[in-house]
Amino acid sequence: MTALNIGRESRLGWVLMVAAGILMFFSLGYWGGIPRGASDTGFFLQALLLLVIIGGFGLAGWHLLLRPLPAGARAPAPYTLPVGLRQRLALLMTGGIVSTVLGAVWDEQWHREYGIPFGEDFFWRPHIMIYFGFGAAILSGSYALWLINRDMRGSFQQRFRANPLLGLLILNAAFMLYALPADPIWHWTIGEDLSAWSVPHLILLASLAMTQLLAIALHGPPAGAKGWRTLLQPRRHDLLPIVGLAGLSMGLYQILLIDWDLLIVGLTPASLGLYRPEWLLAACLTGVVALVGAVATRSLKCVGAATALGLLALAMRWGMIQVLGADNLQWVAWVAALLPLFAIDLYAWACMRRGQSMSWGGAALSLILASVPNALIIRELYQPEPSSLLSYALAVITVSLCASWFTHQVATALERQPAQEERPAKASLPLSLGFSGGLFVFLLFFVATATPPI
Repeated sequence: MTALNIGRESRLGWVLMVAAGILMFFSLGYWGGIPRGASDTGFFLQALLLLVIIGGFGLAGWHLLLRPLPAGARAPAPYTLPVGLRQRLALLMTGGIVSTVLGAVWDEQWHREYGIPFGEDFFWRPHIMIYFGFGAAILSGSYALWLINRDMRGSFQQRFRANPLLGLLILNAAFMLYALPADPIWHWTIGEDLSAWSVPHLILLASLAMTQLLAIALHGPPAGAKGWRTLLQPRRHDLLPIVGLAGLSMGLYQILLIDWDLLIVGLTPASLGLYRPEWLLAACLTGVVALVGAVATRSLKCVGAATALGLLALAMRWGMIQVLGADNLQWVAWVAALLPLFAIDLYAWACMRRGQSMSWGGAALSLILASVPNALIIRELYQPEPSSLLSYALAVITVSLCASWFTHQVATALERQPAQEERPAKASLPLSLGFSGGLFVFLLFFVATATPPI
């Protein structure tokens, strides 16, 4: 018995998920292109080393949170975090995600406009915004480590299980500390990336996704929240998950679809000299939509949450383009994501009418059905080279099924987190609003007063 409430799944299912993750890791890394001057052997050995280190983190998580306790060891007494503290940690981590993705848009624009080479951009303002986001996750994990050492007794394994969310915050911070230096070390040993699909960037994307999911878990469902409702019955509690998932989708779209965006403005990334078929664009888009859309709808039990985060992400992307005057940046991916997000909400609405829970098969079917008209939208927006209908259909069906199954496991774990049975302290709301407003004002000031690197 473990304190981590993730439910029991078959070993075969988890093995298949890990195998699919390894396959995706190497496939995207390969499609990202092997840097000039790097050998195929050196590239794959370096990627394998990074993957082995990731496996070490997975093994540590299994030992600390899932492995049976030694004979005679007592199960730890649960350690409960005050709701106000959970809210503040969730707010800090979500604010970090938003800062990171907005900084990434700014970083992309300055690189295109000024062509600053790698190594000279470490401490310019867009990167400082990105570092703040990573720092928020590391700070949260460091605070969690301090808490379990201050307030708990027993072995490290027992302390992690007293409050598994605190344990996951610590593991996430440790992983972030590994992922950050992995990028410059990769550049120094392998060379300059051909595209944004470099192996370290993929690792950082995984870190961002884990950070936001932990923020949602900390935020937790509000007390008394039972059954489905629509976004026409909004709750203040919905805002943080929707904002956070909108920010996460921004980062995922930017990295995974940037090379096709470059084609729209007449630039041809070197990585597209590799085999990058049309179906790969649709597959990446579908995978992101399945993750953020289903998690939002399931965790909030709210019909309309998926579409709302899609519209918010589009507004954030468009707003940054206007603020930066970045006419060479695109927002077409954010438009192409709206129809499948709306399809998830339609399926959630059908579940609400029937009094049923969302299944991963139903979510996958809604994405597959939406992919038919969405293929026409993608073709109109991106005008890619045509590919066979069979390859497109197989790719979308496969990604829809796999991503929906994976997201079902994540959403189920989030649903099983304990509700917030106690009300936050009276000072919690003003503090949260003060933090949000202060961060927004600071980011505006930070961008408006920046000096271009010329």
